[in-house]
This record gives sequence, C-alpha cells and structure tokens, in this order.
Amino acid sequence: MSQQISMEQLLGEQRGCESCRFNAERTEFDIKRCTDCSRRVGYVDYQPIPTAADLFVEWFTMGYVPMKVAEKKKEQVKSKMQVLLRDSEIKRHPFENINVVAKWVRKSVYETDYEGLKEYLSDLGRYRFACEIDHKLVKADKDLKSILEPYIKYTPTNAVPSLNKAGKELIQTKELDLEGFGVEYLATSWRNLQMRHTQF
Repeated sequence: MSQQISMEQLLGEQRGCESCRFNAERTEFDIKRCTDCSRRVGYVDYQPIPTAADLFVEWFTMGYVPMKVAEKKKEQVKSKMQVLLRDSEIKRHPFENINVVAKWVRKSVYETDYEGLKEYLSDLGRYRFACEIDHKLVKADKDLKSILEPYIKYTPTNAVPSLNKAGKELIQTKELDLEGFGVEYLATSWRNLQMRHTQF
C-alpha cells in the first residue's frame, strides 16, 4: 500500500503566514510560501517581495541607463558649445533667461619632482626607506608569514557591478547632429540634460 507524503513532511517543517512571501509587512527577500497561501487559488493581493536581482534590473533599466545616456548627450552639447565659444574674447557668457553661465575656467597642471622631494626629505631626516613585499614569497615561508600576520590590514570588499559587451551597448548614444544650432539653444539643451541627469 503506497502512502502519500505531504509537502510539509517532505520539507520537514510547517511554514506559517509570518514567513510567507505574500506577507506585505516583511521587508527582507524570501522565496518561501506557506501552505495556506499556496492553496488559495484566486489570491487577490498577490504581491511577491522583489528579490535583489529584480531591484537591480529595475534600477539598471529605469535609473542607470537613462542617467548615462543623458550624461553622454550632455558632454556632446558641452563640447559643441566649447567649439562655438572658443574664439570669443569674453570669458563669461551668461544666459540669464535659463539661469546658465558658460565660462572658461583655468585648469592648473602641476608636476611633482619626486626625486628632488625624496632627496630633500632625506636631508631633513624625514624620508624613511620603504620596500615592496613579494606576497608569493611570504606565503611560501610559513615562519615569515606567522611573523607578519598581525600587521596585515584587510580592506573590506564589496560587489561592484560592471557592464559586459551587451550592457555597454545599452548606454551607447549616437552622435548628436548639432550643426547649425546657436549657443543659446545649446545652453538650453545642456540645462535640460543636466536636470535629467541629476534626477536619477
């Protein structure tokens, strides 16, 4: 005589409504569903708790991609404005009706004489010898590894998403045709793109 095994016996636990994924009061992500809710055929208030992957996809498609597209278009408009204003003798171009100012900003470039700085600090007695440690050799030598173990500083790691080839194609923008447009039109376009870029 064959005996039927219930799902609860198979799973070995009774899942209640407090741990159910249909419970809208829960904030954590879960894929469990209690037996009461699974038996309800026409469950009206079905709103599954989104997983981290669902939230990431929503953020990527609704937030990241439009933000990057607006940023790239904004840079194209900015570079076109620079071309048009390059020959101007005025450094500051206000567009008061749209609250935008285009101005040339001096960008200072510095070079550091590292060798001279090291020599100067060495003369003052402030330059300390620094060395590079070959981690492969340290791992191979157990005694040296145990000596240096207390001085290791572990840096916290976190997951950083990066785009593959298909993802990079999503944020590609074709070159805007900005020929024939005046500086005021470009300034208005830049302002609109800036507002769109910052809203994400």
